[in-house]
Order: sequence, then C-alpha cells, then structure tokens
Amino acid sequence: MERATAVISEAQLDDLDAMREMLREYAEWLRIDLTFQQFAREVEQLPGDYQAPDGALLIARIDGSQQEWWRFGASTICGAK
Repeated sequence: MERATAVISEAQLDDLDAMREMLREYAEWLRIDLTFQQFAREVEQLPGDYQAPDGALLIARIDGSQQEWWRFGASTICGAK
C-alpha cells in the first residue's frame, strides 16, 4: 500500500473558499447546531482571528490536494489564536 504524503502550510487567500466549504461540510457531518458559537459568521470572515500576528490558519494537502479530512482521521484545517 502506498503511503499518502501530507504537507501543512499557512493558508493563502486562494485557499479560503475551499476551507469554507470543508468547514461547512464538517459542521454538517457533526450533526450539531453550531449557531451558539457563531460558526457561520466565523467561517465567512476567514481568516479573521486566525491570521498573523496573533494566529495562524493552516491547511494540509494530502498528495497535493485538500481532502475530506474527517474521513481520514487527520486534521486538514487547523486554526490557532
């Protein structure tokens, strides 16, 4: 079995639409109402608080493309404040 290669890097502006889509799909997969966390607003305002100098928005590409990460058990999107 061939092993996948993951590369983690700081998200760029052209990554944001794909990240928004993945986050929305993840929220739907959770089947939990995230309204109390103002999830929709935070996703729309990316990178928001997850940008330098106080944070970072990271994206992993597995074999060169974004993946549906929860199905792989590894985080594709990571935000840090």
